[in-house]
Amino acid sequence: MGSRLAVGRHTLDVEVEGSNPSSPAMVRRRAKILSETATAPPKHPCPGAMREVEIKIALKSFDVIALALNERGVSLGSPMTQDDIWFAKPETIKSFAKFQSQAIALRIRQENGQATLTLKQPQTNSTDNIELESGIDDAKIVQAMLEKIDFKEVVRVHKTRREARVDGIKVCLDEVEGLGKFVEAEQLTDERSNPAIIQQQLAALLCSLTNRPKAPIITDSYSKLAFRRKHQGNE
Repeated sequence: MGSRLAVGRHTLDVEVEGSNPSSPAMVRRRAKILSETATAPPKHPCPGAMREVEIKIALKSFDVIALALNERGVSLGSPMTQDDIWFAKPETIKSFAKFQSQAIALRIRQENGQATLTLKQPQTNSTDNIELESGIDDAKIVQAMLEKIDFKEVVRVHKTRREARVDGIKVCLDEVEGLGKFVEAEQLTDERSNPAIIQQQLAALLCSLTNRPKAPIITDSYSKLAFRRKHQGNE
């Protein structure tokens, strides 16, 4: 019996040749390696985890933001669509719209023909999360797997997004179906960072870009806003 093993950065291919010539020539198995091999102890309690801190401001128009970015010499990326399905355990669904520390939610996102699975675990509020994310091949199969382990669909969010980078911070112009227009600032950091300080910095940037020093800052995620809208009057 012959075999061949090829190892790459992201994929592992195994090919085994059958010993019986009359049987199928070979069995091929492919498994995706979703993270690089660690050569040193992880820096975080959960290897590969990042802390995502974000805030947003509701808008009537993107014009002021587009002008402010242009004056800074910052270009906006092309529009992209993001379709999200959010999942949670049955015991947390009723209170999904409220902040729950450590209540894990899972998201399947489809964007530009690619799918990802993301785990988010809220920390100080719903836009301060420990996050783990990986690409997936088949969103429908992953959804079926989540349902088998008792994660239920909570809400769907569809949005069109354009992104820019300002001083290392991701700035997103989002038009969210059923919710309206928003500008969002997002920063990825490690788990030990102070989210309150980061959110203050993000708020200062958005207030500057919108020329609204006292603009109401939103620290709820789109999923929670969409969930509240969906269940309005049923709480």
